[in-house]
Amino acid sequence: MHPQVPLSEPEAGVATVMLLPSYGYDNRVWGSFESLLSAGMRTVAVDYPGHAGHPPSPGPIDTVKSAEAAATGISGELHVVASGDGAAGAVRLAERGRVRAMVLFSPSPQDPPAEVVDGFDFDAVADAAVEDYGWALDAASMTDPDERRRTIGRHQAETFAGVVPDDDLPRLRSMFEDNADLLLDPAARADAGLAWFAGLSQVTCPVLVVATAHDGPLSIRTSEAVAQRLPRGDYVQLDPSFSAVPWLSRPAETARLVLDFLRRG
Repeated sequence: MHPQVPLSEPEAGVATVMLLPSYGYDNRVWGSFESLLSAGMRTVAVDYPGHAGHPPSPGPIDTVKSAEAAATGISGELHVVASGDGAAGAVRLAERGRVRAMVLFSPSPQDPPAEVVDGFDFDAVADAAVEDYGWALDAASMTDPDERRRTIGRHQAETFAGVVPDDDLPRLRSMFEDNADLLLDPAARADAGLAWFAGLSQVTCPVLVVATAHDGPLSIRTSEAVAQRLPRGDYVQLDPSFSAVPWLSRPAETARLVLDFLRRG
């Protein structure tokens, strides 16, 4: 759903769970996980401007403002599930007392705070990072935009092969192709910086921070730091049988984990 689309009123007593993806992703990233959540709550999957075929914003894309805009159309009890840097919008809503409970999958500030990076051995992961992102540099140098989008879509979808059900791969590939230019253009998005990390101590609702055994060491360290800063933060690291995108690789178990926590909140 686009943040500016009016929402219907939920049934009495039915809570709403807002799904906030990372920048460059859209509603297609949730798959059957969203429908499993909707069995217990009304779901609202937020798309950011310029994503999933929605019109671009007049300036840099501000995912936090998109979350705020979506929340204005929701009445009643609100829960939030966010992945990656989608945590910025979730934290902003929680700071303002709008959120009953939330779940953050591998939350990632755009710039890791000092308490995370101090003492971290970046040299140890540098070679792996070059290998992981070298393909993006090659894609960025392509002059044919259609070829560039196809290359990004194919590569990104291949990283999910064997991790998620095969039926999910065409949908994910089309998502990456449609959002390819956004992924390659950091100037297209507004810089939320460290603001959301600094505000964690003001979040009073229950928060479950979820990391996976497949997250990189810096990501896991960040998730731990987020949970420690939250007054009511819980932390769980999923076992290796869950992938880095647990809601896709094991949607039923992940939905049960999320719904159980949100209902307790």
